[in-house]
Amino acid sequence: MGDYLWVRQISVSPSLFSTNAADVVTPGGSSVYVALQIGYYLGIRKWYMYGADFSFSFSPPRHGSSAFRSATGDGNHFISNYRSGRAWCPPSIENILPSFYNARLAMEMDGGFIRNATRGGNLHVFDRVDFEVALSETNSQESAREPSLKYPDAVK
Repeated sequence: MGDYLWVRQISVSPSLFSTNAADVVTPGGSSVYVALQIGYYLGIRKWYMYGADFSFSFSPPRHGSSAFRSATGDGNHFISNYRSGRAWCPPSIENILPSFYNARLAMEMDGGFIRNATRGGNLHVFDRVDFEVALSETNSQESAREPSLKYPDAVK
């Protein structure tokens, strides 16, 4: 009924890394974590993260307020004034870090990796790689691939 797909999400603690996103994913406190699970399901095992500095600056929620959409402050996004002063849900670092570690282990157990190519920042759960090296490695992997696949006669 539209140009979108529903992804079933269950919230468990600690977050589990789903290898079958067609069945379910877990949020892990981060949309990036969900994307890693979907990518894994699609066969992606080698990841370079860029722009994930894991540094957050915000005013904490007021005592007694709901944690959801209760933080204020801008400057945490690559688009200036992204939130326009509106309240937002503060990051759950105590949930995100172990979730990212689970993703790292899942990729490594399957011969892949997640590397952090962000310049600076505080995300240290993934091995660091210089941005230029990540680009070079990506370009060399692209050029090493076979030329475009030819369709079998049955598919033509």
